[in-house]
Amino acid sequence: AKWDEANVTWNTQPAYSNNIFVNLATSTSATQNYTVDVTNHVGGMLSNPSSNFGWLLKSEIEETYKAMRFHSSDATTPTFRPALEVSYTCGVITAVDEETKTTNAAIYPNPTEGLVHFAFGENTWTIYNSLGDEVMNVNVNSADISHLTTGIYTVKSGLMIKKIIKK
Repeated sequence: AKWDEANVTWNTQPAYSNNIFVNLATSTSATQNYTVDVTNHVGGMLSNPSSNFGWLLKSEIEETYKAMRFHSSDATTPTFRPALEVSYTCGVITAVDEETKTTNAAIYPNPTEGLVHFAFGENTWTIYNSLGDEVMNVNVNSADISHLTTGIYTVKSGLMIKKIIKK
């Protein structure tokens, strides 16, 4: 259930699902750091965002006079604050599908690290990043894109739409 950081306590905690909580082993020192792998939980949280309220950190053994204390995001020492580290990988793209509404259109080399050439009748073209933001507008048939970050860009000119990979 949804909860409010300013008001929730152990006694007022909302109901939780048993498949979203994380058991923590008993600490071995007064200043122990914990690393918790939540990979298996994230998929379910993403597929059902209306019930994504975070994780409950809970001791494996709950007994009277035992406690685990954690710093919050308000800790005065930044290194004491909890952090979520996200690691991901993606495959290497070596080619992209292109939509071309004109014939004899080409972009080369593709992928490229810098200089790119456009072989089609029009001289005005625009490059957009993956967010749809315009990053270049050029009135020639070649350009240096070495200043752009690595990624896939959309190139438009008239009726022509193509993709280019910046390595």
